[in-house]
Amino acid sequence: MNREEARQRAEVHFAALREKGHLLEATGVESAVRLDELTGREPNVYGQRLEDCWIAYVRMPCRGLHSSTILLIDDATGAMVYFGSAHDEA
Repeated sequence: MNREEARQRAEVHFAALREKGHLLEATGVESAVRLDELTGREPNVYGQRLEDCWIAYVRMPCRGLHSSTILLIDDATGAMVYFGSAHDEA
């Protein structure tokens, strides 16, 4: 899947999460990137191979230093395999 397909899949998963009451302060998916494209700290997600996923960053209100909120989209299936903290605060 390419970047735009990954971002679109992330938007669909994001909308479904909002319908379930999650990510209510978020405003959408900011970007979808591959692990080797990151310029900052990489997500620290246990039990998930980041190399097999697109990392979709969720746009959240800025409240000072905090961890990014991400969705991990499986590159092969388009399934969301994780959502939550990237544990990347520095």
